[in-house]
Amino acid sequence: MFSRRGHGSHRHSSRIRVSWWQVLRATRESRLARKKSEAHWVYAKNPPTHHRRRVPDGDTHRLAAPLRGSQQWKRIRHEISYLFLVAAAAGLVCLLTLTIVSSRIVAATDLAGHVSNPSGDASVAGTPGATPSPDAFSRVLLTGIPASAAFLDVSFDNRYYCYESGGKLHLFNVDDAQQLDTVSAPKPISYSLMINDSDLVMYFYKSGNALHINTYNIVTKKTLSYKPFTVAAGTKIAGVSYAVSTNLVYVVMRGGGTDTVYQIDVMNVVTKHPLTTAVANFVPSATTLNSYFQNTGYALYYNFAPARQFAGKKVELLGRDSKDNFYLLSRTTPNHVEVLHSATGKITRGFGIPAGAQRFLSTPTALYAVYADRIVDLEDPSLTPVLFNATGRFVTAVGKTLYFLPPA
Repeated sequence: MFSRRGHGSHRHSSRIRVSWWQVLRATRESRLARKKSEAHWVYAKNPPTHHRRRVPDGDTHRLAAPLRGSQQWKRIRHEISYLFLVAAAAGLVCLLTLTIVSSRIVAATDLAGHVSNPSGDASVAGTPGATPSPDAFSRVLLTGIPASAAFLDVSFDNRYYCYESGGKLHLFNVDDAQQLDTVSAPKPISYSLMINDSDLVMYFYKSGNALHINTYNIVTKKTLSYKPFTVAAGTKIAGVSYAVSTNLVYVVMRGGGTDTVYQIDVMNVVTKHPLTTAVANFVPSATTLNSYFQNTGYALYYNFAPARQFAGKKVELLGRDSKDNFYLLSRTTPNHVEVLHSATGKITRGFGIPAGAQRFLSTPTALYAVYADRIVDLEDPSLTPVLFNATGRFVTAVGKTLYFLPPA
C-alpha cells in the first residue's frame, strides 16, 4: 500500500514540485520584468536633466539613450571660459600697450628751455610770462647739429631724428639728444630719409655706376640691402620719394640737364623712366600706382607723360594731403590753390591762401604752407594758422610737434 501510494505520490509529487518551481521562477521573473519596465517608464518620462530626451508616443518602455548633451555643455562652458580668458588677455595687452605708448610720449623741451606742458602749449621764447599758445602743438629745439648736416629728418613717432654728415648717417633720440648710432657704408652716403610708418631709415650710396639702397632698423640695428642697379655715369640723386602703401621707391637721377626716374618695388624690380626734362617735385600717390611730377618750367606730368588737362598751364605741385589728394598752386593766379583728386584726376575745389608762403611741407597727416612765423594746414578749410611762438628756424612738423634749429 505504501509502495503503491508512494509510487503514485512520487509521480504526482514530482509533477507538483516542477510546476511550483516553474511558477515561482515565472513569478519572480515577472516581478523583475515589471520593476524593470516601471523603471524604464519613469526614466523615459522624467529623465535626468543632463540626459533629457523626448521619447516618442507609444514607446514608453524603451529606454531613452543618453545624448552627448553633457559633453556639448561641457564644451560650451569650456569655450565660454576660453573666450573670457582671451578677452581678459586682450584687455591686459591693451592696457600694457597704452602704458608703453604713454611712456614713449616725448617730454619735449620748448624753445624757452622749459618742459612743455601736456597740452602742448609753448611760451614765446625769451618772453617771460607770455601767454601760452592756444594750439595743441609742442615745440622742440634740436641742438648740436653741425652746419654740414643734410637730410635732417624726424621719425613718424617723434622718437628719433637723423641726418647725414661726412658721408655717414647719424641717429639720435629726440627726448635727450643722445646719439644712438652712426651708420657708414663702403662709399659715402649721398641721400637718406626716414620711412614714415616704421623705425627704418633708407639711405643711398653709389659705387662706380651702381646705386645701392639700404634700410637701417633703428631698434634692431639691422641693415637690409636692395639689389644694386646701374645708373648713368656722372649722375647724382636729385630726389627720392617713397609710397608706403605700394612700397614703391622713386629715385630721380640727374645728369646733363635731364633726369631719369627709377622705380623700385619690394621685389627689387627696377623700372627705368628716361625723361626729357628736369624734375622739380616728384609726388607719388600713397594709395595707387599713379604719380605726378612738376618740371622746372612748372609743367605738370602724370605717369611720366604731360598731364593733358593741364596742357599750357603753369602750376606748382605742392604735395599731397592725408586723403591722397594733390595740391597745385597756380603760377598765373597768385595764391590760388586747386585740389586734384587722386583717383579721378579731376579738380574738386579751389581756394586762396595768404600771401607770403616761403615753402610747402607735405607730411603723412597734413600739407602745410610755411610762412616766416607760422604754418597753415591747407587741408583745413578754415586755414587756421599755427604760430611758431618760438625763436629758431622751423625745420619740420611731425604730428602735433614742431621742430626748430637754433637761430643762424
